[in-house]
Amino acid sequence: MMRLAAAAAVAVGLLGVAACGGASKPPAPRAAGSGPTPPSTGSATSAARTTPKQAQDIAADRAAAEAVSLKLSDFPTGWTSSPQDNNPDYPNLDNEVAKCLGVSVEELNRKGPADVDSPDFSDADSNTVSSSVGYTPDVATARHEFSLISDPKVPGCLTPAVQKLVSYATAHPKDPSDTLPAGATFGTAKVE
Repeated sequence: MMRLAAAAAVAVGLLGVAACGGASKPPAPRAAGSGPTPPSTGSATSAARTTPKQAQDIAADRAAAEAVSLKLSDFPTGWTSSPQDNNPDYPNLDNEVAKCLGVSVEELNRKGPADVDSPDFSDADSNTVSSSVGYTPDVATARHEFSLISDPKVPGCLTPAVQKLVSYATAHPKDPSDTLPAGATFGTAKVE
């Protein structure tokens, strides 16, 4: 759930850039007058249906994912990095979210061999950012993964999970000195 929540909340833009990667490369540009131009397939969708499936070049896709992952140099002076905490002390809500979406926990948390997690980046105000970028082996897999996060049920399924995470985080701060001001409360979480 944390992977889906993070992806939905922070890294959807990065996923959009990277999720459709694969081993196929566009044809090299052709010089004018260098011979006939291959016929156009009309769209990437029809190209995906008409070209044979190629094996994923995991090394190349992983290198591409690493190249676009967040780095400390992307942040202003004063930010620091630490290994990404993929197992936070939050309650495990994977089963609840997967059941709500009608998918398995494994499908919800799928991680491929060409997926890269950046470190966690933090500033002095305890703001934390990280990225997770992944390339899928083929267009069909990418479409399926995007269908999971674009399903109209996602906001309704993530809203109670986010509410529980906020409640838990405020009751169990990582640093005991991180307390809310007296009388501070949180409203109801809303995922859109």
